Amino acid sequence: MIQDNELITLLLSLIVTIFFVIIIGKKLFFYKFFWFSIGILFIIISQAATVIEGFYFESFFNFLEHFGYVIASVCFIVYFRNLSNA
Repeated sequence: MIQDNELITLLLSLIVTIFFVIIIGKKLFFYKFFWFSIGILFIIISQAATVIEGFYFESFFNFLEHFGYVIASVCFIVYFRNLSNA
């Protein structure tokens, strides 16, 4: 069953991501922001998996949700490590 807070979180994340892409623009595709962009993408995928798990294949999408958050965390760690070395 779908929970309202999960859907609202997904929608807010999509809105913030759209504004982020509009503000940053083409710089987002530079190597400097590569890991950050991939991390944001995995967070969106994880939140979408959270909503989808209410309908189909609960255990698979639950695994996908948590795996996506782990990958996003690793991407952010790499991004901030590279940012501090620059």
